Amino acid sequence: ARRLRSWTTSTQLTREEPRLMKAISRRFAAPATTRNPEVNLERKRGKLDRMADEWLSGLTCSEASKATYLRTLRVWNNWLLINKHNNALGATRADVLDFRSFLISSKKSPHTVCSYLSIVRMFHKFLYLRGDKLNIASDIRGVKRQKYYNKRPLTDDQVVSMLGCIDVSTAIGRRDYMILMLMVRAGLHGDIVRMSVQDIERIAAKRMKAAGVTGEGISAHSLRHTFGCQLVSAGVPINQVQSLMGHNSIDATMIYVKMAADRKLFADNPANCVKLPQSS
Repeated sequence: ARRLRSWTTSTQLTREEPRLMKAISRRFAAPATTRNPEVNLERKRGKLDRMADEWLSGLTCSEASKATYLRTLRVWNNWLLINKHNNALGATRADVLDFRSFLISSKKSPHTVCSYLSIVRMFHKFLYLRGDKLNIASDIRGVKRQKYYNKRPLTDDQVVSMLGCIDVSTAIGRRDYMILMLMVRAGLHGDIVRMSVQDIERIAAKRMKAAGVTGEGISAHSLRHTFGCQLVSAGVPINQVQSLMGHNSIDATMIYVKMAADRKLFADNPANCVKLPQSS
């Protein structure tokens, strides 16, 4: 397998690596002893390189992903060299747990901690399947990520603007108007005859952009969120909101309680203010 990058001589180091590499150089710059630690280290590096190459060559992900995996393994290996006087091939389960604590104490984001540990788990699972006695990283997870929705409901003015910008004198305009009305008034989230979910979302996104209804967290799915918030604001019982939204779990419906409070949406759906003009 083609080696993607050397473990310790890459010119593209991650943020953590310069400090780690300097510490490693200082540690192994001492005069050679009888067992010559530098020779032993180079021997371990060679084996680790071969294991990493074999693991990466068996993956079906992109070359960019493989490079990311290799950089993460380098951080893991360098941390072991500095703190445990060992490398990834001689690591223990306690080392993985200590590395997890190190990432958390270094103020890494939950996403980063989970990503690092996921790659470490993948590599050590490979070693286990290849013959290691223990899968030392098995079931060691990152930190719990806070669940939140990054899609916002629309305001009253945004709904009125979006619907009001549609030219309903054309067949396409009337079609799009009714699709958006179904989304914002009935929480449409599924196929229409001869139209897929993707088709519906593209139509909604196009109409929203034309009306200037854009911004962070605003997407076609915001129309469905708007419907849920309007129900809650109108005082509809939460179990009925759950049924109308088609949620399997009440927990998914409860998000609209907070959304409605945060956005202070009016009880009446603003779409009621927009009347479909009579076509001649």
